[in-house]
Amino acid sequence: MWGALGWGLFAGSSLILGGVLALVLPIKERVLGWIMAFGAGVLISAVAYELVAEAFETSAWNGSLGLGLAAGALTFFVGDLIVDRMGGDGRKKMRRTAGAGSGLAIVLGIVLDGIPESAVIGLGLLEDTGVSVAVIAAVFLSNLP
Repeated sequence: MWGALGWGLFAGSSLILGGVLALVLPIKERVLGWIMAFGAGVLISAVAYELVAEAFETSAWNGSLGLGLAAGALTFFVGDLIVDRMGGDGRKKMRRTAGAGSGLAIVLGIVLDGIPESAVIGLGLLEDTGVSVAVIAAVFLSNLP
């Protein structure tokens, strides 16, 4: 079986695969929207069924799980507002032009997306507990578009 590092490389490889597919295949906007919605749904499901359930079972029942979930949600909410204000909101439109936007906004978006996924896979490597196939598949599918 692969270690967490191998699975992490596999999950991350979908970024490159998605980029290559986007350059080679003409993908219609509606199809891309379906693919992105599917990837987001898979990732949310994996978080809900795999990670939150495990965190609930191993928590000290002192409210830390709820606090952590709220802090993560707030971080993403504020980060999304910052990205939008830095010009990232124009990047959400499906147009063939590059559009105006801040490179820093793109970097912030990448960091907000990549850190939680990398942390889950990295902690699985450090703890030697592994990462479930559902989480790896979810990261792969959510990064593909």
